[in-house]
Amino acid sequence: MGQQASSITLEASLKNLGMISSFLHKWAKKANLSTHSENELLLTVEEVYINIVKYAYPESLGKVTIHCRIDEGSLVLKIKDEGIPFNPLH
Repeated sequence: MGQQASSITLEASLKNLGMISSFLHKWAKKANLSTHSENELLLTVEEVYINIVKYAYPESLGKVTIHCRIDEGSLVLKIKDEGIPFNPLH
């Protein structure tokens, strides 16, 4: 079975959380995730996205790309931004 993949690129704004949830919901269905796993996925991605909005782009509206693919029966996500890098020492 071949890979399935798609991406969504959005302005890093909290107003886009609904679009992200819809995008991930479709992928959770394609990957046959349980309701519990889908909820955990949504919560995790929401937390990452909010951190990007707040800290990677504190004074501007940059872009965030979420890439999803199904590979060998697993849902694989990649979240990319070009904002200020996270520094765990600060």
